[in-house]
Amino acid sequence: MKPRAFLIFILLFSPTCYGAPGNPYAAASSNSQGSADRVYDVLSFAAELRRLDAALQGNPSAVKIAEFRKALPSSWNVSTPEQTYSISTKPLQDQLGASSTLRAETWIEHLQVEIERSHEKEPTSVSAKPELDKILGGREFASVRPPSAWELLRQRIAAWIGRMLAALFGNISRHPIGAEILFWLLLIGGVADLGLGSAAQRFIPEYTEHKQLALLRGFLVGGRGLALLIGTAIAAVAIGFVTLSPVVGTMTALPLGLACATVPAFAIATVQSGISRSFDWISLALVPTYVLRQIVLIALMALAYVAGLPMDAVTTMLACLITVWGCTLGQAWFVNRRLTTVVEPGPKAYAPRAWLTTSAPISLVEGFYVLLTYSDVIILTQFRPPQEVAIYYAAAKIMALVAFIYFAVAQTVAHKFSEYHVTGNHKRLADFLAQTIRMTFWPSLALIVVLLLLGDPLLRMFGKDFVAGYYLMFVIAIGLLARAAVGPAERLLNMLGERRSCAHAYAGAFLLNVVLCFVLIPHFGAMGAAIASATALVFESAALFLIAKIHLGLHCLIFGRPKGS
Repeated sequence: MKPRAFLIFILLFSPTCYGAPGNPYAAASSNSQGSADRVYDVLSFAAELRRLDAALQGNPSAVKIAEFRKALPSSWNVSTPEQTYSISTKPLQDQLGASSTLRAETWIEHLQVEIERSHEKEPTSVSAKPELDKILGGREFASVRPPSAWELLRQRIAAWIGRMLAALFGNISRHPIGAEILFWLLLIGGVADLGLGSAAQRFIPEYTEHKQLALLRGFLVGGRGLALLIGTAIAAVAIGFVTLSPVVGTMTALPLGLACATVPAFAIATVQSGISRSFDWISLALVPTYVLRQIVLIALMALAYVAGLPMDAVTTMLACLITVWGCTLGQAWFVNRRLTTVVEPGPKAYAPRAWLTTSAPISLVEGFYVLLTYSDVIILTQFRPPQEVAIYYAAAKIMALVAFIYFAVAQTVAHKFSEYHVTGNHKRLADFLAQTIRMTFWPSLALIVVLLLLGDPLLRMFGKDFVAGYYLMFVIAIGLLARAAVGPAERLLNMLGERRSCAHAYAGAFLLNVVLCFVLIPHFGAMGAAIASATALVFESAALFLIAKIHLGLHCLIFGRPKGS
C-alpha cells in the first residue's frame, strides 16, 4: 500500500472529524501507558481492530471498561512496504465513557472501514495520487498539503514584516526614555490649546446663528493662530527648562527639544478638529488625529529601521515631529478648502479675550478629566506591587472600551447644544439632550454586559494571572454606568455657559478620587482603587445632573424625565 493512500485514512480519521479532542500525532509521542512493541501490517491491524470491537460488545461494566483502557498501548505501529506509521490510541481512550462504549465502538468501526478501503484500493493505486491531491486540496487539509506559490509569497512577506516589527519595537523598548517623553507629549499636547478646540463648538454655531460673519471668519483664522501662540509659548517654556535644568542630561535634551517643537502642532490640530466637528465634518475631525497619525508614525519608524537609523528616543521624537506637523498641515489644507464653500470671504473681527475667557474653564474640565482617568493607577503604584498594578490596569483598560461610546457621542453633538441654545429652542434642546443620553446609555449598558460576560477570556489574553482582576471589572462598571446615565452632560454645560460649575464638579470628583485612593488602597489594594474610581464617577455624574437641573432646568438623566417635557 502506498504511503499516500495510507495517509488518507489517517487524515480522514483524525480526531477533528469526530469531535474527539487532542492531536493524534502529538499524542502518539506520549508513553503514559507504555508503547506496544508489536508492529502490525495492514491486515493484522484490521484484525486487531475487530478484536477490540468484539471486546466492547455486550455492555461491559465500568470495571471492564477501565481495564480495557488500561490495556491499550499508547500507540499502534503499522508498517507498510514503504513506511511505518504510529497511530495514537488517545482518541479511542477519550471516546470511552465510564458506563458507555458506544462512541468507542463507532470510532473503531470507522477506523476499520477506512483501513480496509485503503487496502482494497491498493491495486488501483495509479489513481490514488489525483484522488489524494483532490482531498488534500480542501481547506480543512491546508496544513498537510504543500503551499502554493502565492501562499509561500504571503508567508514570506508576513514573516519579513513580523521580523521587522519585532526588531523595531524591540529596539525601541531598549530606550524607555522615548516612551516616557511620548507619554508626556500626548498629555500636554492634548490640553495645549487651552480649550479652544471645544470652544469652537460654542462660538461657530453662535456666530453663524447671529450672522456675526466677521467674528466667524476671525475665529476660523484667529482661533488657530491663538492656539499656535499658546502652543509655542508652552514649547518655549519647556525648552528653556530643558536647557537650563541640571536634572536633564545631554542625551535627554535633544529628544525633549524635539517633543517641545511638536506641541504647537497638537494645539492647532485640536482647534481644527473642533472647527470640523462644528460643521459636521466628523471624518476630517477624527481621522487625521486618531488614524493617520498612528499609521504615519509606524511607517516612518519602519523606514528609519530599514535605513539603519538607531531606534532611540531621538529617532522616535523626530518621527513624531514630522508625523504630527505633517498631519496637522494636511488637515489644515482640507479644512481651509472646505471652509471656502460654506463661509463667504470678507472682513474679519477678533475677540481673543472672549475666546480665552470661554475656553479656559473648558481646559480645566479637560485637565481634571485626564487626571481623574489616571490618578487611581498612579496612586496604586505607590502602595502596591507591580503585579497587582498590572492586573488592575488590565481590568480598567478593558472596561475603558465603554468610554469610546461616550466619546463618540460627545464629539458629535456639542455644537448642536450650542445651536439650539442660541436659537432659543428649549423644547428642541431638551428632546435632543434626551436622545443623546439614550444614545450613550443603552449602548454603554450593552457593552458593559458583554465585557463582563467575556471578562475572564479577555483577561486571560494578558496572562492567566490577570484573571484575578475579574471581580474588579464589576466595581469599575458601576462608575462607567453612572457616567453613561447622564450622557454628554459635560458638553451640554460647557456649551450653555456653565463652564465654571462644570469645572468645579470635575475638580471635586478628582479630589474625592485622590482622597479615597489614599484612604482605601493601603487597606484594600486594587479593590480600593476600583471603589475610589467608581465613587468619583458617581459623584461626578450626580453633580453634573444637579447643575443641569438647577441652573438650566434640563433633566440630564436616562430615567425619570417628566412626561411632556
